[in-house]
Amino acid sequence: MAAPKSDSVPTPDLSADPETQPPTGEGAGGPHASEFIVGVGASAGGLEAFSELLKNLPTNTGMAFVLVQHLDPRQGSILAELLANRTRMPVIQVHGEIPVEADHVYVIPPNATMVIANRILKLNPPAQELSHQRRPIDIFFVSLAEDAHNSAIGVVLSGAASKGTLV
Repeated sequence: MAAPKSDSVPTPDLSADPETQPPTGEGAGGPHASEFIVGVGASAGGLEAFSELLKNLPTNTGMAFVLVQHLDPRQGSILAELLANRTRMPVIQVHGEIPVEADHVYVIPPNATMVIANRILKLNPPAQELSHQRRPIDIFFVSLAEDAHNSAIGVVLSGAASKGTLV
């Protein structure tokens, strides 16, 4: 009996392509590194959206979650402290450079842009002086895609105009 005819295009095997694989070796995040890194963007009013997401996530997904909120650079932030009450995963406000680990939540501080390279979160001064011209979500999403390739996941929970859309 002949196999049924299929009109679908076969999926290419990318397992041997190093560009599609998570980083390994030096700087790859260590023994607790997450295979998938989820970048989550939200506007300044995104506390409720972040809270709902974390409240409904299991604590053992094996993924790292990096929360990037469009914050007023002139104000402090207690976002990490507020979100720590919504999940049993560790919630860490990023300072300096920190490797991402599975089942952890990382939060951008105010008055910074954040990138990821070799699965290490790094802070930079904001790219623009005026808060409405800053694009911390876009900057992080681009670096996440370049660093994690097929292991990158991007989610925009709230926002207006072009936040997270690279327009």
